[in-house]
Amino acid sequence: MNAIFVFPPIWTKKSPSTGITSISGYLKNFDYNTKIFDLNIDFYNEFLSDENFNEVYRIISALISKKNLSEKEKKIISIFKEHEEEYNKAKDKVDLTVREVKSKAYYDCEQYRTASKIIETASELISLTFYPYIIKEERIENVERKLCFEDYKAESSKYTNVFSSFMKRKAMEIAKERPACVGISINFEGQMLAGLTLSYILKKEYNIKTVLGGTHITRSMENILRDFDFFDDFADFVMIGDGEIPTLRLLQYLDGKTDINNVPSIIYKKDNKIIQNKLLDEQISISFVQDFEYTKHKEYFLPEKVFPINISKGCYWGKCTFCDFGLQYTNKKLDKVISEIKYMKKNYGAKYFYLTDSALAPRTAKEFASMLIEEKLDIRWTTFLRFENVYDKEFLFYLYQAGLRCVSWGLESGSQKILNLMNKGTKIDVIKRILKDSSMIGIANRLTVIYLFPGETFADFCDTVNFIKENQKNIFQVTFYSYLLKRYSYIYNHMEEFGIQLTTSDIKSEYKPEEFGFKYDIKDYNKKLQEIAPLIENIYKNPDETLLYFSNIENNYMNSDIML
Repeated sequence: MNAIFVFPPIWTKKSPSTGITSISGYLKNFDYNTKIFDLNIDFYNEFLSDENFNEVYRIISALISKKNLSEKEKKIISIFKEHEEEYNKAKDKVDLTVREVKSKAYYDCEQYRTASKIIETASELISLTFYPYIIKEERIENVERKLCFEDYKAESSKYTNVFSSFMKRKAMEIAKERPACVGISINFEGQMLAGLTLSYILKKEYNIKTVLGGTHITRSMENILRDFDFFDDFADFVMIGDGEIPTLRLLQYLDGKTDINNVPSIIYKKDNKIIQNKLLDEQISISFVQDFEYTKHKEYFLPEKVFPINISKGCYWGKCTFCDFGLQYTNKKLDKVISEIKYMKKNYGAKYFYLTDSALAPRTAKEFASMLIEEKLDIRWTTFLRFENVYDKEFLFYLYQAGLRCVSWGLESGSQKILNLMNKGTKIDVIKRILKDSSMIGIANRLTVIYLFPGETFADFCDTVNFIKENQKNIFQVTFYSYLLKRYSYIYNHMEEFGIQLTTSDIKSEYKPEEFGFKYDIKDYNKKLQEIAPLIENIYKNPDETLLYFSNIENNYMNSDIML
């Protein structure tokens, strides 16, 4: 019996995803034939081309002289004219640019920034024919309104969305493998449209059993449990949480070796009823490694191979008021992680790793570093850490000796008042000290910032901007996120405490029970956004790139100016 696992677009184009690689690796211990289709990177390599760019440019140019334009055509032309100068600069340069970011030219920061701009410009133009859907900055969005669960279902069942023709071809390839089932991993909202489009085609045209899983599907559980049509159109089975053991049991069921009641963590439809089996209550007891056998390393938009790996799941802090992560914090045994790294070094030539952990606990980080040094593994890695006072110079240098070259820190705000409202458990003076120490040691600091948090004033945001300016020599890259009220967060359940009131317009339009986050109606929201937008735009941001973290430090590219 064989099974196929699919990772759909839109996600990063720099490296493979974990999750399905872990499930596939686990199943091979039980002699199941598995194959992975990374349709995310396949899509990017097909989508981003001079041929596509020039064809769309030609179509839109012809529209301009057309009479009696539809409202959609008028909007497309308006966007085209607004960005025409940028589009002209990218014309006939897409193929060359894609080759450049996959070559050593990647390490030239200025050349890379130019290439990144061309790629993003090309993505936006090529997707214009599918307006109001626009693909940019490794995400797809509907520029007219935020979509909810029902919208994704409706769009995915049409053969006119941006992914339809691509997924029809890929579904044909998958069907030729004659799989017992196809597992589709949807970890992010940006993958919903593509993932559901593929599952719809597989079910309707090929009668192939489909299994939907991943983080975003898990968060959709409440919607799925009350949606009969979902199982008719998109999924035979929905899997909640970790998938290794449930997928094994499901294959055993499909092979006639066990009863469906013995398959944990699945939802399915039977006799016109939606049935939810009990959740998984056992731990994996065997050692296994992620399966990168079918990974097309040369297809990713990097000159080197970068491998995802994780030590923990969930967040050991778990107290931030804006977060809706919700997973119980668990750790793998570190000897298993080290064995996995050794295997990937030997079999895939792996040197660069990024830890996908939400936040690596200090004790775990130190133990991991100790084992890397003891085993003389000589790898380079990046991870997410919290600004804990325990990270002194000695600790950070120890992590550097073990190969750590970049840390993603959740700064979120440069205002202590806002940090307290967020319940971050961090102090501005400690943050400054850690940034300075890590930068001096040779570890790049990547920061995330949340703006328009409930209770944040213009003066509070200026504190954040001033913090970045004062510490610019110790910061490699900054990413800004607009605050989103998340359905499962502390704030959502304590809105009065944060002065949030949902208006009638929220309830009737943007806010729907199916959504996991939404921009609520802040008084003078647009005015506040207009005030802070120039401050955000004027902050120079280095490319958010893993290999630049790893390599530019060692080539003395660090401490690029952040200009304000």
